[in-house]
Amino acid sequence: MDEPIKILCVDDESNVLRSLKRLFHRFEYQIYFAESGEEGLQIMSSEPGIQLIISDYRMPGMTGVQFLCKVYEKWPETIRLVLSGYADIPAIVSAINEGHIYKFMAKPWNDDELKIAVSNALDKYFMQKKNILLTKELAIKNMELKGIVDRKSADLIMSSKILTFSQQILEDLPVSVIGLDPNGVIFLCNGKSFSIFNPKDGIIIGEQRTSFFSKEINNFIDTIIAKGANALLLMQNCTKIKANGIHIKSVDGLSGIILTFDEIAADENI
Repeated sequence: MDEPIKILCVDDESNVLRSLKRLFHRFEYQIYFAESGEEGLQIMSSEPGIQLIISDYRMPGMTGVQFLCKVYEKWPETIRLVLSGYADIPAIVSAINEGHIYKFMAKPWNDDELKIAVSNALDKYFMQKKNILLTKELAIKNMELKGIVDRKSADLIMSSKILTFSQQILEDLPVSVIGLDPNGVIFLCNGKSFSIFNPKDGIIIGEQRTSFFSKEINNFIDTIIAKGANALLLMQNCTKIKANGIHIKSVDGLSGIILTFDEIAADENI
């Protein structure tokens, strides 16, 4: 154990305290002795970290139950063990319930049984302490995790807003924007694309570029693939159109071609 083991023995009979001292003298325990509940409370206040109390049940003035109730109020983590020479069942029940007693042992006690009871009580103390520490650590971890989740959620909400805003910007652009995947399938278009190309069935996304675009535009796309970028001036639906395109070879593992088509004045050149 990292911390020293401290035991407080409380009994108004000095011979009982001497017997307890002899019983535990070979153990590496720090033993404190008190002949009354009042003296026991003074020791508890002046010697922090006492893990176990062995108290007599019947003592003049403050009874063992009264003493242990006060101990429980101020030092609830301390394990409490009661010794009594009275075979009084109601008293035993009262002591256990009111003083939150770990164990009740009769006088005269069996030395081996008392040693085992003390050892088990100390195991219980350190197990409780470990559980408290683990609970605190878990609470800290949960708070840290909650902070991470909250930040991730905020980032996700912001990303969603940015994506929605970006999609709205794309949709409202005064030029046609069309995206092609590496297989030449249209996977992206905005509202202006419909007014420029006026598809017969009202569908653009999913169309194969060789069947959707004119031969002139498909040749234009082939040049983009070969050169990486290109520009073109063409007529579309009796309107002069400036076309631009760029071959995006890899963005996060994605590739494709982005095309823009912009209606221009009749006398404007590329």
